[in-house]
Amino acid sequence: MGTSCDVCYQRPADRVLAGFRDQLPRRRVSGFAVVLLALLGVALILAAFRVDVPMLSGGSPDTWHGWIHGIAFLLIIAMGVLAPLTMALAVRGDHSWRPIAVVSLAATALLVVFLLLPWGNASFLMAIVTLFAWNTVLEWPMNVALTAAAH
Repeated sequence: MGTSCDVCYQRPADRVLAGFRDQLPRRRVSGFAVVLLALLGVALILAAFRVDVPMLSGGSPDTWHGWIHGIAFLLIIAMGVLAPLTMALAVRGDHSWRPIAVVSLAATALLVVFLLLPWGNASFLMAIVTLFAWNTVLEWPMNVALTAAAH
């Protein structure tokens, strides 16, 4: 079975998201959940822009790439809370997606707790690890479907 990175390299991102959307229960919120998931991915990509030195001590960015990194940070926080919550709403009541709904609600709760903790970078890193763990669990149904389609 391929990993999530294998899926991304073999197919353009829009086809992966469209395939994922097609597997979700037919609800209006399902499309919204996929859009938020895509925005989370964009935010994670934008976070790769370099941090300005003043930002390390809580200051404002001095350069355009510092501003992009700062905006990405805000998007990661917003999408990190909203994407798992909307995914839980999208799959609620569907027994085959029940594990995803439970994990999505747990991820949302953990993200909120970690973002409220006063531990600085440590709590933010714990929130990021929670996001990546949720994303890995979320990709499981997609990997199962791709493996079944390949055989």
